[in-house]
Amino acid sequence: MSGNLRTIPAEPQALISLSIDGMAARYLGPYGNTAVATPGINRLASQAILFENSWARSCNGTIPAAWGWDALDELMRRSDKRSGRPARWLLITDDREVAAWGQGKFDEVISLHDPLPNQLAVDVAETCLARFFGEALSYVDAIAPGDFLLLHSRGLRFPWDAPFDYRLATCGEGDPEPPRELEFPLGHYAEVDPDQRLGWQQAYLGQLSALDECLDLFADCLQASSLPILWALSSPLSFPLGEHGFLGVHPDCVYDDALHVPLLVGDPRCPESARVPTLVHADRWIEIMSEALAGKQPPHYPILPDREREWLISSSVSALLPRAKRTHGWKVIERADGIQELYVKPDDRWEKNDVAVRCRTILPLFETLSLNQRTADDQLPNELHRPVQ
Repeated sequence: MSGNLRTIPAEPQALISLSIDGMAARYLGPYGNTAVATPGINRLASQAILFENSWARSCNGTIPAAWGWDALDELMRRSDKRSGRPARWLLITDDREVAAWGQGKFDEVISLHDPLPNQLAVDVAETCLARFFGEALSYVDAIAPGDFLLLHSRGLRFPWDAPFDYRLATCGEGDPEPPRELEFPLGHYAEVDPDQRLGWQQAYLGQLSALDECLDLFADCLQASSLPILWALSSPLSFPLGEHGFLGVHPDCVYDDALHVPLLVGDPRCPESARVPTLVHADRWIEIMSEALAGKQPPHYPILPDREREWLISSSVSALLPRAKRTHGWKVIERADGIQELYVKPDDRWEKNDVAVRCRTILPLFETLSLNQRTADDQLPNELHRPVQ
């Protein structure tokens, strides 16, 4: 099945959040990547509000706390006030930590824990991702008015068990054959051999292709539903693939390759797709859903009023770990030993050119930014707000 996910504007009658761990925005077609085809997520993005600058809150701490999911309590309270307890609050996950967090919060927690594979799948239907989606989408098919479904998968965390042919499809002319491992040693590498990094990318992109097929099935379910559904697709954290020496999430890695994640919102009240340039945290979907349950009109998505001068901070649970501060024009990384890195945004997408030494007047301006996300226009220095010319 293919085609539009929405027809005419309507008030949402059910809510779905699909959370895929390890999904990096930089490797998705809607965010400008061409290394691998992603028709499934392209289809979802063509019918959604896409947030171009969505950031994870943290690279460490307990999973739900780091991801901002504690704000779901407010979403539940909003729903209680509007119409009593929803028909169902369901959590479907293949992550044991997330399942444990959901106990007592949801009416039902469906914990999926198939045995981990010891070799690559022969067919995509045999992958861990396909098994998760097969179970999770059965609940989407049966969704009823008032339901809230939180579907969370380990997704692009290990094991990467997509068929080997999916890795081969990512190879260019002259590239070495992809590795066949299901996982690789995580952490920081003092040096990363280019062929080794290429192998990580091939394995990851092969897994991403398998995920994309599953997302196309998710789009089918949304299109087939007779209910107006407010849905969100997000990722708690990205997955560095050797950029800056890191493989996988690490408390010391607060670069965009770890923090920049996708966020798509399908809002039945908004028949047109849009791209939102405003800086937001990845859990922004919780606020959108809470406002919808409170009966508020949909936000003016392309601009998001009162947020044009917002900044974001990805902080740590420990003062000994680095944190990042991001405005529309700059990003600074502050480390416990006092060392700072400064990058020009959005030009330096890959954060390769540290200009801290050359732009010393900018660094002190970041010291005024607290953990709060908003400020009055006259409180955020123009030097931080305006993109560098």
